[in-house]
Amino acid sequence: MSANFKSSESAFDVTNARSSIITQMGKGFVLAMVTFFGPVLFIVAIYYVGLLLPPESKEAADPTPDSFPIVMEMEAEGAVEEEAAQE
Repeated sequence: MSANFKSSESAFDVTNARSSIITQMGKGFVLAMVTFFGPVLFIVAIYYVGLLLPPESKEAADPTPDSFPIVMEMEAEGAVEEEAAQE
């Protein structure tokens, strides 16, 4: 055999390697953009939906006032402490 002989299976194809590298980098770029901008766009979308709500819905009372008993207990304790501090 000749020293200059290259079979098609063992030859390194630069064009194919560059194409593969660019494809993988493109997929990684798209995945990174979706990972970063996905949550950001979700939050922005919720913000704009909130802007479409009427003002009355933003000023309404809490429909479930007893859903946070710990907060209510803390507020009650704080009110007792504030009354004691004023006397």
